[in-house]
Amino acid sequence: MQSNTSHVLPPRAYEIEIRVIAALIHLGDPKNLRVQEAMLQLDKDCFATVDTRILFELLFELFSKGNAFDFVEFMTIVPDAQYYLINTMSEDNYINTRYLHSDINKLIAYRSWRKQLIILVNAVNRSLEQTLPEEAIIAIREELDGEKIVIEWVMCSDPQPVEKAT
Repeated sequence: MQSNTSHVLPPRAYEIEIRVIAALIHLGDPKNLRVQEAMLQLDKDCFATVDTRILFELLFELFSKGNAFDFVEFMTIVPDAQYYLINTMSEDNYINTRYLHSDINKLIAYRSWRKQLIILVNAVNRSLEQTLPEEAIIAIREELDGEKIVIEWVMCSDPQPVEKAT
């Protein structure tokens, strides 16, 4: 069985993804220190929805080339399927850079949680293949062996490792 966790989103994750994209576009300058810090911390896996992932990849491409990416410029290159989202961002008060740092921390935590969920789903699926409960427990232990389960609090920037029971 494969893990099917791509649809799992924490509450308000979509709005946070949109808010981060809009804030970066609003700042629009690859030389801006806040934009540079954001691009060093974020990657495409921070964005769980297809539309925001595509928009981030476009932003990252422009950033990597050193090109400016304000709303007017961005709207000329965005694919038609995501155009409505850019238009909505520019109209619906998503243009706010005040929460950019905390929103980035949340997206990083959500990315970590999604990865951990995949690990746990795979462990449970492997245990379901076993016939005896003891074998199921061993399968879970083997699946989790070497995996570091990390809890990241949304307001903290440093992950706190959780010790595994032995």
